[in-house]
Amino acid sequence: MRLLERDAHLDGLRAALERARRGRGSIVLVSGEAGIGKSSLLAEFADRAAGQARLFRGSCEDLVTARTLGPFRDMARELPGIPLGVGPAERDALLDALLAEMSFTQRPAVVMVEDAHWADQASLDVLRALARRTPELPALLVISYREEELGADHPLWRVVGGLAGSAVVRLELSGLSDEAVAVLAAEAGVDPAPVAAAAAGNPFLVTEVLAAPGAEVPISVRHAVLARVSTLPPGCREAVERLAVVPTEVPAALLPVLVEDPAALEPAERRGILLSTYGAVRFRHELARRAVEEALPGTRRTALHRRVLGALVAAGAEPSRLAHHAVAVGDAAAVARYGATAAREAAAANGHREAVAYAELAIGSGKLTVPEAAELHGLAARAAYALNRFRDAARHADRAVELWDEAGTTPLGLGEALLISARMSTLLADPATARDRAVRALAVLEPFGPTRELALAHSTLGSQDALQARFDDAMARLDIALELARRTGADDVVAHALNYRGVSLATLGDEAGLADLREAVELARALGHADYATVAAHNLAVMLLRSARIAEAEPYLELGAAVARENRLETAAYRIEAQRCYVLILRGHWDEAERRLRALLDAGDEPGANAVNPLAFLGRLLARRGDPAGAGFVEQAWQLAGATGEEQKSSVAAGARIEWLWLAGDTARVRAEGGRLLEFAVRAQHPFLRAEMLRYRRRAGERVEPFPGCPAPFAAGIEGDWATAAELWQRAGNPYEQALELTEAPDAEPARAGLDVLDRLGAAAAAAVCRRRLRRAGVPGPRGPRAATRSNPGRLTDRQLEVLALLAEGRTNAEIAARLVVSPRTVDNHVAALLRRLGVRSRREVAAAAARLGLPGGMAKT
Repeated sequence: MRLLERDAHLDGLRAALERARRGRGSIVLVSGEAGIGKSSLLAEFADRAAGQARLFRGSCEDLVTARTLGPFRDMARELPGIPLGVGPAERDALLDALLAEMSFTQRPAVVMVEDAHWADQASLDVLRALARRTPELPALLVISYREEELGADHPLWRVVGGLAGSAVVRLELSGLSDEAVAVLAAEAGVDPAPVAAAAAGNPFLVTEVLAAPGAEVPISVRHAVLARVSTLPPGCREAVERLAVVPTEVPAALLPVLVEDPAALEPAERRGILLSTYGAVRFRHELARRAVEEALPGTRRTALHRRVLGALVAAGAEPSRLAHHAVAVGDAAAVARYGATAAREAAAANGHREAVAYAELAIGSGKLTVPEAAELHGLAARAAYALNRFRDAARHADRAVELWDEAGTTPLGLGEALLISARMSTLLADPATARDRAVRALAVLEPFGPTRELALAHSTLGSQDALQARFDDAMARLDIALELARRTGADDVVAHALNYRGVSLATLGDEAGLADLREAVELARALGHADYATVAAHNLAVMLLRSARIAEAEPYLELGAAVARENRLETAAYRIEAQRCYVLILRGHWDEAERRLRALLDAGDEPGANAVNPLAFLGRLLARRGDPAGAGFVEQAWQLAGATGEEQKSSVAAGARIEWLWLAGDTARVRAEGGRLLEFAVRAQHPFLRAEMLRYRRRAGERVEPFPGCPAPFAAGIEGDWATAAELWQRAGNPYEQALELTEAPDAEPARAGLDVLDRLGAAAAAAVCRRRLRRAGVPGPRGPRAATRSNPGRLTDRQLEVLALLAEGRTNAEIAARLVVSPRTVDNHVAALLRRLGVRSRREVAAAAARLGLPGGMAKT
């Protein structure tokens, strides 16, 4: 079929190629639904560009689980001397080779990756790296994908979603107009009206409908494709059916195994059902291949998959391809063998999602030995942890332990599984189980003598001690870990132990702790150990923030975020994003902080104990703004922190709790709970929290004194030196704390300046507390925002207010949908948003929330 209504898209590609020839690279994103003509467009462009550019093409495939580095393995065959493995070294060599090709100035390189919606994580890593460099190179990077295949959490969004600027060209393909369909129908001698109605402008469907025999317009793609195939000669039709079980492309080496006489395929190629390139054959469109495969009788389909599997095994094909056909055949032993190999391959390439999927595929086959299954459960636990799927990680780690116990052996693998389980238990707020697992791991590993795993066991126990504020025990244990790690050459464990020794020393006020943390960051980065690098960068930033050294902390948060993003460490990304939001709060960028904190808490992941920080930060922010929902978030943070047994997390929740009580005007509880929380802060050896408790107790009317090592801005405020405190908070970049200190001035001018800052920040509750105190002291000040700006403290939309009022009346979602004349799904979304906005967990709590907000229906029964 002729390519119609694509001139503008071809012009866009040609212009991008011309810019590449002039040394300015472009990234072209080609998107559209299945059958819209993405592949046809790129094939036409490739034909036209063949004499002007060097082409490197690769496609992602619709396998049972994505093929690790699939499209780039295809390209590697055109790059002499490049290994076809998937480990970090091979991946780096492949990336370097592609970048070298893309840097060649004589003839620009065009790198095309098609169907990226099926890409594995490792391929997306390479794409992300190429996309960063392409604008600087005389090259073109083209990525095609189906946007409708991308859910909100699809990893491809992390590649294409953030691309912007003049180097990015987005080509969104739409359907053919009725006029274009009429032109094609006229050429085929067919009435255009029924064709246009059946195909809805989709070029693939138009082609299939026009090519289908007979006068009747087919009722579906499947009918159209099968009608065309039915007209082929019997030998050709049988050969086409054999090819249909191979996704994307049948390599030239495999073709004679499936089709004794490849010449028999000629009629299918002439009629445009198949395409042939350099001896390899594929269906013109994946939709057509699927239609033919799905129409095969089950026994014939299985037999063909078995034939393909045998040929691919003989050819030494990639395990991901072998696993795909083994699943189709139902060969459990082959699924176990190739699924396990594919899982290890994916793990080596940091393809965490694929590693979990292939490991579970192999485990589910029931054909692994007990040690093999234990090993794969351990692998899946590590990969699931990296994906923030803590419960899955804990399940796999615990099962690995059970299987090693069942095997009756105590290998290093058992110790490793116990350490993974310990870490998951910590993250899932189960400190007792975490301790038991780590202690048992130590007992299992000690008979093996000095090993990396033994060093890690000591470091794990030391990290637990540090998190629970047992700093002397932590440092003794971590010193042992460091000695063992250095003796065994386990530099990764050195980084781990330095990290937690640094936390311990820094918390105790020893600057040597910051040096340990900096060394941990640099060592982990040098090793390429992304997990430890992000943890150390996060912890260093937290220690600096506790000293009000915001500017020093920010680069480490940015570094940690970049490493987490590049290595898809969602756990680390979550933890670091919470701290970045905290910095936004400190800097006074509250709207952005609230938006990003809500996005974190709404993400649908399993953050476990890591949710304490965003819950506490959001609760504190909302409380400052006078939003009643803040209390719910603060309480959730407090309860979860208590369950973790980690005094460091409890410290964050405690700070939010004392401020919430002060903002609520409950000075009696500030004094009472402040005393208990002060004891906790002293026990946790947390000077920042200790100082914060003293400052709020002074605001509640108590006489308190600073302590040795008290952070300077707090110490000045505790001593009543509001001017020095305000200046120090200003230097630190914290306008909220600066404003609170200014309002303590006995003179009207600085007090008014402080209130102005609070009003600009939107700190309605804090400003109200300060105004009441100033009025009692006889200090004149501005009246504050008009009543209209204080209305609707929940900042709900008009529609959300309507839904809230109806919920408070006890209406069901269906009743609300009928009342508001909207769909039930729309109401579902509004209700979910309301629960998040109000900080409540169920519909039953909505009436109380509405009453707190002073909204109509707030006192109604639910």
